[in-house]
This record gives sequence, C-alpha cells and structure tokens, in this order.
Amino acid sequence: MAIAVSLVPPLATVGICLELGRVEDAGGALLLFLTNFSAIVVVACVVFMLVGAGPSRALLRERRRVRIEFLAATVILVIIAIPLVADSVARVQVILKETGGAPIVLDWIDGRDLVVTSWLIDGSDVTLEVKGPDAPPDAAPLAAELAAQFGQPVDLTVNYTRVESEGASAAP
Repeated sequence: MAIAVSLVPPLATVGICLELGRVEDAGGALLLFLTNFSAIVVVACVVFMLVGAGPSRALLRERRRVRIEFLAATVILVIIAIPLVADSVARVQVILKETGGAPIVLDWIDGRDLVVTSWLIDGSDVTLEVKGPDAPPDAAPLAAELAAQFGQPVDLTVNYTRVESEGASAAP
C-alpha cells in the first residue's frame, strides 16, 4: 500500500499536468516519482541483504547481477538527489533573504497605510506588491538596503495598487 501511495499519485499528476500543458509541473511530478521509485528499490535491496534474502553462494552469477543492479539503483538515486538538493539550497536562500528583508520592508513602509500583498525574490530581482490608500515612499533607499542585506545587487520592482475606501454613517 505504501508503495502504491508513493508511486501512483506522482504519475497521475504527470499525466494531468501534461494534459493541461503544464510541462514544468509535470517535470516536478516526474522527478518525485523517480525519487520515490529509486528510494524504494534501494531500501528494498538493503532490507533484503540485511535479512539474507538473496541468491545463494551457488548462484554466483545471480549474486553479481544483484550487486550491479543495486549499484545502478544507488547511482540513479544519487543523480536524482542532485537537482533536489540544488533546489532545496535555492529555496533556503530565498527564505533567508525574505526573513532578513521583511523588517527592512516594514521600516520602508514607515507607518503608511500599506499592505504587502506579495513578495517575490528571484535571484537579484525583487518584486514587491503593495496596496493601500497611501502611496509608497521612494523605492531607491529600499533597494539599497535590500542589496546591503542580501550582499548582492538588487533590481527592485514595486507594484502599487491604490485602494480607495469610502465610509458613511446613517441614523434612522
């Protein structure tokens, strides 16, 4: 059951994403399937070896084949792990930048009636979506402070959406 739960949903997602034309999402689901499949094969091989469930010494040819297949599955798992580790490192770096930059953005807003609705960091590109009745201050000081915080140049885009509200009171 655990194997079916690990393998079927990612494969189904690959098919659905391809049907919807979402190739990047299909690639991610395929990578998840390959990771799960490789991990299951490697762990199963380890468990079988630990309990002694393998070809007997008399079947030397089969023992060699099992070792080669185990080695191949392990190599495939390591190869699949490389993009996963790289993606994880990139995500951690973005989270660290967001965490370090959030107080700077709040200081930049400086008590104005603004709400940050979106905050996206993609390499050196930073996109900030703000909305509210007050106009945001000049973005240049914010870009400079973020660049100092991140330790790299920053190309900042601030998208501002003005929100107007009207109030009224009435009594009978």
